[in-house]
Amino acid sequence: MNTPASETPITPIIIGDGKLTMEFSRALFDEGVLGTGIAFPTVPEGKARIRTIMTATHTHDQLDQALETLKRVGKRMGILG
Repeated sequence: MNTPASETPITPIIIGDGKLTMEFSRALFDEGVLGTGIAFPTVPEGKARIRTIMTATHTHDQLDQALETLKRVGKRMGILG
């Protein structure tokens, strides 16, 4: 996974493969984290991503929970080593 710099509340997580990205998005949702999958033709082939949004209203606990969920699901799906 790759998280390029962002100057907006949107933090993209680049996965690359469109099908895997959409499966990852669904798995995150099933575990209580909203991460919208974006794939071709919205973005170029090979640049599929999860779009996350962080706001000032998120608590530290919520952010920690979201990060743990991203990590757990990413490992389970073979996205993270």
